[in-house]
Amino acid sequence: MGLDPVTWAAIGAGLLSTGAGVYNNNQTAKRQDAAAAQGIRDQTRAQAEINDRIRQSVGQLEESSAAPAAAERSGTYREQVQAAQQRALAGLQLQGASEEYAKRAGAAQEDVQGYAQRLSGLYGRMDAPTMQRQAEGFRYGDLGNQISTMARDAQGTAYLSRLRQSGIRRNPWLDVAQGALGGISSGLAGYGSAGNV
Repeated sequence: MGLDPVTWAAIGAGLLSTGAGVYNNNQTAKRQDAAAAQGIRDQTRAQAEINDRIRQSVGQLEESSAAPAAAERSGTYREQVQAAQQRALAGLQLQGASEEYAKRAGAAQEDVQGYAQRLSGLYGRMDAPTMQRQAEGFRYGDLGNQISTMARDAQGTAYLSRLRQSGIRRNPWLDVAQGALGGISSGLAGYGSAGNV
């Protein structure tokens, strides 16, 4: 006993209706998966940028030295000492003094210059660690601001990714076709069963 053509048409319409629904679900899931994957790639890229900034800062910390600060501060002290030294040495410049006086004045001048060099170097080395730590603190403050900005950007990107995912909808035309085919299948099934009575 075979099925009549109306029953076959009802079965075919039902299968097409189910197929349209499955296809629509699969396509919607693929688009949502693609949007989620893009969001993950964006987050990975943002995290990599943050990691690079941190790695650079750690590298700078490893290379950090008090020597530049010591040289800078010693130079500042040396300028100040030299200004005072010029005033002190002015008293040693007497015209018409004996040769012995000139020799001893020259030796005193060398002693004063050597003392000034040692003193400015000592003061510079004393101030250098504080200056180094201040510079490192500024660098870390700047790094913190950069990371904070990058994290906010990453959060914004993640939010937009979630919005894109939630905005992906099923194809309404396939839903209409599925509903129509389902209705045709039901109608034909009802017609077929009514004709067989």
